[in-house]
Amino acid sequence: MIRKNLLLIVSIVSLSFCGSVSFAMSKSQQIIANEYVEDEWDGSTASSFESGSGTLDNPYIIAHASQLSYLRTSLSSNSYYENKYISLTTNINLKQIQWNGIGSGTLAGSFKGTFLGNNKIVRGLSVNAAASYRGFFNSISGEARDLQVEGTITGGGSSYKGYGLFAGVSYGILNNCSSKGDVDVIGTYVGGLVGVNAGKDMTDCSYLSGTTKGTNMVGGITGYNMQYSSKIGKLINCKNYGTITAKDYLAQNYSGIGGIVGVCGSNTSITNCINYGEVIGEGKAIGGTGGIVGNNFNSSIIECENQGLIQGKEYVGGIIGLSRNASLVKGSINKGKIVGSISVAGIVGYSRMFIEDCDNQGEIEADISNNSYWIGGITGMLGSNLHLKKCSNSGYVHGLGSLNGGVGGIVGSNYNSLVEDCNNSGLVQGMYRVAGIVGYAQSTNGIVYKCTNSGDFKSIAKYGTVSLGGIVGYNQASIIYCINNGHYIVNDNVEMYGYIVGYDTVGDSGVYNNINNV
Repeated sequence: MIRKNLLLIVSIVSLSFCGSVSFAMSKSQQIIANEYVEDEWDGSTASSFESGSGTLDNPYIIAHASQLSYLRTSLSSNSYYENKYISLTTNINLKQIQWNGIGSGTLAGSFKGTFLGNNKIVRGLSVNAAASYRGFFNSISGEARDLQVEGTITGGGSSYKGYGLFAGVSYGILNNCSSKGDVDVIGTYVGGLVGVNAGKDMTDCSYLSGTTKGTNMVGGITGYNMQYSSKIGKLINCKNYGTITAKDYLAQNYSGIGGIVGVCGSNTSITNCINYGEVIGEGKAIGGTGGIVGNNFNSSIIECENQGLIQGKEYVGGIIGLSRNASLVKGSINKGKIVGSISVAGIVGYSRMFIEDCDNQGEIEADISNNSYWIGGITGMLGSNLHLKKCSNSGYVHGLGSLNGGVGGIVGSNYNSLVEDCNNSGLVQGMYRVAGIVGYAQSTNGIVYKCTNSGDFKSIAKYGTVSLGGIVGYNQASIIYCINNGHYIVNDNVEMYGYIVGYDTVGDSGVYNNINNV
């Protein structure tokens, strides 16, 4: 047993110009931290727990590292501790000795009891990713509470999947669980905390620090959040502080990298989660790069926030990189800088979902040297038959814009949807098809309704037709009851710009009852 008494002394230090140092200290300025006690593992395995019968009132007690190893080795002979309670009563240091994980990595061979962490720390975890589904728990289908795991996972292979410091795969309930450390693997379903969340709740969980790298489906909390056997994967009040990156995206629909979740499967949900960490995509990602979710399949994202730098190439968003089905994002905020080339935005990079009550405050930067388009404060591209309402942007939005798509304070390009009651107050800058609200309204069935622009809108083109507008840059849709309070900024030799519409193909039948106050 190793005991460490931590004494933190706060003192007042005064330095003279002659270089002498004097110290003044009083009892009130001394702070003594709580005693930290841990047990160091020597690689051995105990023959039993410290005590207990496995009930809630008398749980099995783990007081030594060797007893934690006993839990790992005794699962199959004890019915995987189904309906049993395990209580950790001291901090554990695994001393970087190779840890083979609790559970087999399958549902049948998973830990099925309740692990009571009692706010203890298991540190010094070292996992070699020589097979799929590896972590402190390889697989858990019971419950874990109030436990922090610290360590590293390395290795992997192109056919391997499911890596997380806390668990390779969780079929169970995790409450107030956290991790610190680095995950650096070749493989998919990679998380700073959990590789795969298979159909249960993760509440108040965090990836506190470190860098998580994988090939595909990489997230700070979990690489893949999925529905499993009719059970819905839910993440509630979770936070990421780590750096999340993908080594080399696979060019497939299921790729994605996110601050909270890499890929969200159908009928799952994420509520009140925050990303503080950087999310960096190191290659082309069909699936997308997002502050909360990289790639979203018909899942609801409610009241989430991103504060970190999000950087990728295609489909990059402060909340979601790419949404593929008619799901919902509501009440979410981006405050981080978002960087990419195509389909880049503060909330959803490329949207096939309903967007409501969302706010972007961060800078949106698209690389103007790479023909960047579909750039927006809220969404870069808004698909068909959707509704974007009550959203606002105050961030600086800048890209290029082209015949393919525009740059807008709210929407880069609107294909065939309703944009309603939205407000832009940020500067919007591009070259072609640039506007305060929608850069390119590219369908006659689209509608821009009761929106207000108060930000300036600027074309950096030196000559030619730019399609620059206060509400819509290039318009093929209906624009009704909109207000412009912003100023256009152009060079002398350009054409097609205006306070409501830059270039219009509809006329008075579709553009009416709008007001310009400049």
